[in-house]
Amino acid sequence: MSDIAVDYDSRKRTAILSADYDDTAWRDLTDLIAEDCGEAVFPGGCVVEMPWWAFLARRKAIGELLQRLTELAKCSVTIGAEAATMLAESVQREKDWNAAGNATMQLTTHDISLRLEEAGFIRELKPFQMRNVQRLVRLPAGATFSVPGSGKTTEALAWYAIKCKCAIPLTVIAPKNAFAAWEDEVKKCFGDKVQPPVRLVGGAAAISATLLQCPAIGLISYQQFARSPRPLSEALATSRHFLFLDESHRMKAGVDGAAGGAILAVSYLPVGKLILSGTPMPNGPRDLVPQLRFLYPEVRVSEESIAVEARRVSVRTRKSELGLQPPHLAMIPVPMSTAQHALYDTLTNELTLQLQVPDPNARRRIRRCAGSVMRLLQAASNPSLLVDSEVAELACFAAAAAETSQKLALTCKIVRRLARQGKKAVVWSSFIGTVRYLAATLQDIGATYIDGSVETSEDETLEDSREARIRRFLGDPSCSVLVANPAACSESISLHTVCHHAIYVDRTYNAAHFLQSQDRIHRLGLSPDQSTFVLILQSAGTIDASVQRRLQAKIENMSIVLEDPDLRVEPVLYDDEASGLTANDLDDLRAMLLPPA
Repeated sequence: MSDIAVDYDSRKRTAILSADYDDTAWRDLTDLIAEDCGEAVFPGGCVVEMPWWAFLARRKAIGELLQRLTELAKCSVTIGAEAATMLAESVQREKDWNAAGNATMQLTTHDISLRLEEAGFIRELKPFQMRNVQRLVRLPAGATFSVPGSGKTTEALAWYAIKCKCAIPLTVIAPKNAFAAWEDEVKKCFGDKVQPPVRLVGGAAAISATLLQCPAIGLISYQQFARSPRPLSEALATSRHFLFLDESHRMKAGVDGAAGGAILAVSYLPVGKLILSGTPMPNGPRDLVPQLRFLYPEVRVSEESIAVEARRVSVRTRKSELGLQPPHLAMIPVPMSTAQHALYDTLTNELTLQLQVPDPNARRRIRRCAGSVMRLLQAASNPSLLVDSEVAELACFAAAAAETSQKLALTCKIVRRLARQGKKAVVWSSFIGTVRYLAATLQDIGATYIDGSVETSEDETLEDSREARIRRFLGDPSCSVLVANPAACSESISLHTVCHHAIYVDRTYNAAHFLQSQDRIHRLGLSPDQSTFVLILQSAGTIDASVQRRLQAKIENMSIVLEDPDLRVEPVLYDDEASGLTANDLDDLRAMLLPPA
């Protein structure tokens, strides 16, 4: 009978399973792990290592197998002291999870108001925010999936204040563009009673030095944490700590993404966790799985069970609860010129050939076709974007690139007409070349732009930062248009106080970008009698139609899982002149380009 040991390596944060010799019991165990855990490592001999969070998610199956083997006298099991402590904590967290769906609300609204006052929280919660906080406070880890612009940050800070009276350090992993919003919200919620958040930037050494000063609230970007996870990981492992994920769909790739893998590695360390996202599943239910694993790593969730499981620990404010008029969505069909059509058809043939190649590996298929899909999107809106690609060598390219596309011409016409009426507009394009072309062309009405190259800055004296450009658009009457890239600007800014018109020159298959960019001008604080207008330019008979179908399907799927009928993307056809690519998106394209015989 072999002796199987279960230990925890605190330095590597891994579970280590080992046996004194190789026998059928050990092979049964390693077969189970190898079959189910892609994160497991077999370094040689009778040893297997796996991330502790991955072990926790599989501990029941492993435990049941070891118990059977012990009862059959095939092995004995020893559990190291540190592993035993960690497992006891995991058992308690699972009890919290099991109680989450059945527990009644333990705090009244009066209780919550008193606790917030004691913690120095000065902002008054809206009724729907109070409801959400009331549900979340009974959980050690939870999710606020409220629509963008409904005050998720306020809810999260209220939860934090009630849980620990702001006495335990909090770190927020967020897009870098969201730092200023968090700084502003902390000020509005606590005034001077909580120190302003500290930005964890500058690499591992600088972050370690900052954390040694024990800031009350720290802000770190997903990219920074993925590059330098050790300083924050050590802080989480050596002291009581709260951890929030803002725009948590950024970790939807899980272990397949650098940020997701780093976050899951520390998922069992914080004493309190929240995730925040208005669009938690931009592509489908699978996006939710890593996010729930972060909250409760000991609970097995799958794409099939995620909808039910997520509702146990999440809250959501719907758009209709904000007291806003629904946005007026309108589709404007835009014809392509003969030259643009010729280029588009040539590129369509290229993609058609790629889509005909069978490949059971969905990820490889997406990688193979992604470039052609993006070129098709560019050709349908602005062929000149392809000047630096191999497409420029095609005989049909020069004529198409020499023209100003009808989409760009119509965009400029609409924006100038709005400017003459004293109205501001935000124009969205997924392509930096289009963003900069439009900003330059519209200089006569004071255009400014934001793309990924525009840096954020805490220094308010800088005139060309992201924050400065937003301030100019909001405060300068001569600045009539902001041209923006959804990847860089669809989160953490509010434009609704001055802007009520949005124009989409193009869109990708990324549902989060589309929904969140709309909510820059349609959000809490907007007057109930204010109308919001969203115009979507669509080149007739092109990939734009596939994008529309797939965005609608993704958003409808999100609506079902989140039980939110307010989610919609059904623009009406407008007759006046006025990358989230998935395997299913490719299937839609294939059906459009290769109709059945």
